Amino acid sequence: LSLLAMVGVVGALVWGMSLVGAQLTVAEASRAAARAAARGEGYALVADEAHRLVPGAAVDVRDVGGRVEVEVVGTVSPPGPFARFGDVRIGSVSVADVETGSRP
Repeated sequence: LSLLAMVGVVGALVWGMSLVGAQLTVAEASRAAARAAARGEGYALVADEAHRLVPGAAVDVRDVGGRVEVEVVGTVSPPGPFARFGDVRIGSVSVADVETGSRP
């Protein structure tokens, strides 16, 4: 029984580390998409930039008074026995100043 518990704990730790990696990836996707939006790229190109790093993510672009705000939300499914707890949504918001001569 203690071996089974140890396997469960190790599995939970590995799952937690994969969530940290997913969070870093989503944060980088929102930063890259915000940079594209700040250059004046259209929504399709901004979303493509985010989807390059996080396929299937939800992308929301907002104009906030001379700045663009991009929110990227991805979903991560837990492995094996952890799947019964449901998917985990991971999101990140990045803000960038609109570059001179571009339009968001």
